[in-house]
Parts: sequence; C-alpha cells; structure tokens
Amino acid sequence: MLRTLATFAFVLTTTISALADGTTPRASDPDARERVVALRDALKNPDAAAKKAAVDGCGLNPHAQTAMALGPVLFGEADDLRIAAAQALGKMKLLAEAAKVLHAGIGPNAKKPAVLEAIFKAVGTVKHESSVPVCRKFAIDYLSFADPLMGAPIFASVEALGCLRLKDSVEAVVAVRRRAAGTRTAPQATRDLVESGASAALEKLTGESIGDVEQFETWWKRHAYTFNDDMTVRPRGYRRGPGNNGDQ
Repeated sequence: MLRTLATFAFVLTTTISALADGTTPRASDPDARERVVALRDALKNPDAAAKKAAVDGCGLNPHAQTAMALGPVLFGEADDLRIAAAQALGKMKLLAEAAKVLHAGIGPNAKKPAVLEAIFKAVGTVKHESSVPVCRKFAIDYLSFADPLMGAPIFASVEALGCLRLKDSVEAVVAVRRRAAGTRTAPQATRDLVESGASAALEKLTGESIGDVEQFETWWKRHAYTFNDDMTVRPRGYRRGPGNNGDQ
C-alpha cells in the first residue's frame, strides 16, 4: 500500500508541474470536477455498478483531473475495476496525464497479466510519445520471465508501439524482436506471439513487410532516412542518407 501511495504521489507531483506550465487542460473545468467528485463518492460505497459507472464517466471527459482521479482505481481497486480504469484512460487520446497514470500503473499490477494487458491496450489508444521507452522496457524486461500468462501483456506492449508513429517506435520494436529471438527464458508461445506482434507493428509503422529481424534491420539502415520522425515519408528531394547530399 505504501508503494502504491508513493507511486501515485509521484504522478501527482509531475501533473501539478505540467499544469503550472500550461501544457494541460485547465483544472477549473466544472464537468471534470463533477466527475472526479462522483468517482470519489462512488469509491466510498460497496456498490460495484456505481463504481464502474463513475469510472466510465471520467473516461468520457479527457482531462488532467479525471485522469489523475483514475490513478487510485488503477492502483488499488478490484481487478475488474482496474481494467475499467485503464479502458477509461485509453479514451484520453494524446493526454500526457493519462499516459503518466497508465505508466505508473504497471508496477502495482506487475503480477496481474489481465490488468497489464488492459494498460498497454490503453497506451496504444492514448498514443502519447512518452510511452515508447515504457513499452520497450516492459517487453524486454518481461521476456526474461518464464510465466506463460505474461505473453498477452507483452504482445499488447508491442502492439502499442505499432500505434506510436515515431522512428523511436521502430527502434524499440526491433530491440524487442531481437530480444525475443535471443532469449530462451520466455515460453516458445510467448516468443512466437511477440514475433508476430513485432512483425505486424513494423509493417504498420513502415508500410513494409521485411522478413526476419536481421533482414528488417538491414532494410531499416538503408531506408530510415526516407522517413520523418513521425514516420511520414519524406519528399524525395529532401531525403538525406548517410554520406549522401540528396536522394539515393
């Protein structure tokens, strides 16, 4: 419980800093406040349906306040409610606070594969760039575990990378794919799942289906310069490859 509170306190501190520099919606939004109050009231009662409705209500108002209010649910309620909180956060596209709360929820749910899967599915719909290193680290770290139930959340983290249209996402998926190919700790079913997810993510990001990890890395070294950082294709006249002053 102390670790959970410390984690949430850290997220709250970073959110307050973000609010101070004007990068998030104003905290005076009355509808957001009302939804936060409704959630806090619902969590004091044993009515599971009321709790779920209040969680869903926060998801209908993407806001720094509602995102933060879902943190204690994601960290400390029953599993089905944690999953509902992740799903609600997943509706807050591009909201930094939603991404932060989802990231902070990984540790408290480290032994809850279904919740972790919901978290990474939500990460993939929020699509905030800060999630790239989080997804990469999770997948690589958890490929060191022999637990077959972790295959689904690892797969979800790779899928999330495929939704984050950045060059860094490509590099992250390649690193995870290489780790899956090189480890013998994770079950074969998990490794196969990660390989299929990584291949699909790379095709989604680049528009190309390029063989195994070595073949893709060779292709990427030759073609990475043809993409902007957001994975849009650069106009031919503006492409610069290694040692090249123009198109190749």
